[in-house]
Amino acid sequence: MPQHRVLKHLKGQRSPQRRHLEVHPITRAIATVLYTTTSRSFQTVANELNLQKGTVQKIVKKAKEKAEAQDVNLYTPTIYEDAPRSGRPEILNETQKAGIIEAVTKSRETRDFRTEELQKHATSLFAHLDLPPVSDSTIESVLYAAGYARRKHGWKFALTPAMKAARYK
Repeated sequence: MPQHRVLKHLKGQRSPQRRHLEVHPITRAIATVLYTTTSRSFQTVANELNLQKGTVQKIVKKAKEKAEAQDVNLYTPTIYEDAPRSGRPEILNETQKAGIIEAVTKSRETRDFRTEELQKHATSLFAHLDLPPVSDSTIESVLYAAGYARRKHGWKFALTPAMKAARYK
């Protein structure tokens, strides 16, 4: 294959991105304490904790900024706690989720409903829960997270006496 074709083929490919490393709060605290209380350099601390030098520098800088902003010392554990994550807030609280599971599993008829049928009967099944408007997939996700999954109805035929005898041999 000519070289210009190979280069043309590789031109559109992107280089793989580096994985983002999240540093545990305890590791952040150790890095800050090691740097501030001992005479170790950023590079020495980074080598000991298996981190990059720039990461240790950012950790120490942020810890000092947070300590100054909160008017506490660097040994306060709240400085190193993770910030709350952004993202979509939960639609249902734990009592509502438990109520959905209880309502669906209370009788064989409701256990056998498909998710679309659950949505149709939602007003009668979930009336006591004060639920916001939820979709089929939300109900399905709640049930799946609790260990309930969609199963195909099965039927097992009865064993004949000959089959039972063969089974025990």
